[in-house]
Amino acid sequence: MESLSLTAIIVIVTCLISYQAFNDPASQEKLLHHPYSEKRNKEYYRMITSGFIHSNFMHLFLNMFVLWQFGGAIEQLYIGIFGDIFGRIAYLLLYLSTLLVTDYLTYRKYKDDYQYTSLGASAAVSAMTFISILINPWGWIVVMVIPMPFIVMGVLYLGYTYYQSKQNPLGGGIDHLSHLIGSLYGIAFTVALKPEILIHFLGKLMEGPHAF
Repeated sequence: MESLSLTAIIVIVTCLISYQAFNDPASQEKLLHHPYSEKRNKEYYRMITSGFIHSNFMHLFLNMFVLWQFGGAIEQLYIGIFGDIFGRIAYLLLYLSTLLVTDYLTYRKYKDDYQYTSLGASAAVSAMTFISILINPWGWIVVMVIPMPFIVMGVLYLGYTYYQSKQNPLGGGIDHLSHLIGSLYGIAFTVALKPEILIHFLGKLMEGPHAF
């Protein structure tokens, strides 16, 4: 019997932990990213655990749907490039380190702000999405019923998240800075492991768009 992919395992574990947190606010409070508590109480584990809880079912569904769509392909890409064992290890390291790096950078910015909190897998999901752009920039995606190439969506997304992170740092509950960092980190992580991918990206980019 074929074993579950790491992507499937991450989705299942995240759904289980998020569901538990929905029914136990005290548990959610202990797991979310809270730089103030991390600094005062040395609760650095929150930088990872916050990626496995979500604010509501819609937040959970959207993140896990996008992760399922893009993460599985990236996992197979890593396996194809690095082999079965190292590919899976690299993929898991990508996922967890994205959560850690993005939360660490927001920790540095908000460690003295008691009100700042964040939760969700959006940063890691953003990383998976942008690695997909790196591999196939002219692939097509439908965003709010509007079809557009991956690369166009990526540019618009980066511009939007950068603008929002500057205009409204707390984002009304959306951590735009983490989305931005996660997107760029996913690209940097993959290129660092396999620099030839950048040449592949540039070659694909020069080919131009294909028909939808």
